[in-house]
Amino acid sequence: MEYRYMISSSSNPYRNLALEQALFPCVSDDAAIFLLWQNDNTIVVGRNQDISIECRAEAFLRQGGTLARRKSGGGAVYHDLGNLNYSIICRTALENECRYYDLICGLLRQYGLDARYNGRNDITIGAKKISGNAKYTTGEITCSHGTLLIQSDISAMERFLTPGSGKLERNHIKSVGARVTNLSEHIPRLTIETVVNDLIRLYHMKMLESPPAENEVKNWKNFFENAKWIYGGIE
Repeated sequence: MEYRYMISSSSNPYRNLALEQALFPCVSDDAAIFLLWQNDNTIVVGRNQDISIECRAEAFLRQGGTLARRKSGGGAVYHDLGNLNYSIICRTALENECRYYDLICGLLRQYGLDARYNGRNDITIGAKKISGNAKYTTGEITCSHGTLLIQSDISAMERFLTPGSGKLERNHIKSVGARVTNLSEHIPRLTIETVVNDLIRLYHMKMLESPPAENEVKNWKNFFENAKWIYGGIE
């Protein structure tokens, strides 16, 4: 499988979600697109989640946070500039050839870490999650996207994310923070830039030469920043 990569220059969640969606028509029959992006101080909820249940929304907004909703399902996640997000966009027929857990575990094992896919959309090191993932399909295109915790503020996750007690009990933990780990805890001084460069090098990625039209990105940005979508998932 060949990969064409693009690195977003924005940390605005609405633009990054828009860019991901606008890349769907850019997928070719023989290559997947690998989008690398970061959001600043953002909580992103799954398509069908109730914001009021998943996070302390009002407190988060008061301290300058941004709320967003993605197209895929799954749990609420906290993003900051210590977290790297990736989107793998490909023909659905080729999905098994570019599985996110193979790619991310492959990178982490290059660092000498025993990274494993737990079968529930998470990648773990030991008992702790370092990457959470989800996916969605539109037409014949599938997008798998996820997080990679590198230097993220785990204390902010604990303050603002409010998963149900049942989810915590299933994972045999008492808090969000007890469940996750940063890559920098295992490899001190590792940077986002280094991880990005290592991903590109390891999988011989080539830069995407024809990015989506800016008006297409703007149209999708308008969609993702609309309050009806953010708070109600209404398209």
